[in-house]
Amino acid sequence: MLMSFFPRKASFTLAAWLLVSAIANAVEASDDAKVLMSIASVETGGNRLAVGDNKRARGQYQTHKASWEDGNEQLMREGLKTYPWAGWKSALAQDMIASALLRSIRYKLKQRGINNPSVRQLALVWGCGFEKASEY
Repeated sequence: MLMSFFPRKASFTLAAWLLVSAIANAVEASDDAKVLMSIASVETGGNRLAVGDNKRARGQYQTHKASWEDGNEQLMREGLKTYPWAGWKSALAQDMIASALLRSIRYKLKQRGINNPSVRQLALVWGCGFEKASEY
């Protein structure tokens, strides 16, 4: 079972997983859910109401507003519902934005010639952005 790999606190909503699975192939969606649960575990221990980085990062994935907007841009490209920053406390909104952001990161890495990014590469870009990640 997917959840057995992660602490109980870090979760990915079933509704978001089903929606994401409909977009991506099942293997990539499952892998992305695992990556996101790992990020949530590291960032906040799965605390969906966490506020960090001087009140600039929100939710279990510690998403900044600019990243939230990037996630929404990806959802718009896919013709999916977007989520306002003010609604960051919603578990579904957090998961959908985070999964869209991860798909956006994968797409941008492919544009840079990295077709099968490792979890380490995904996490590095997630944590510090493309500009800083390219320094490593």
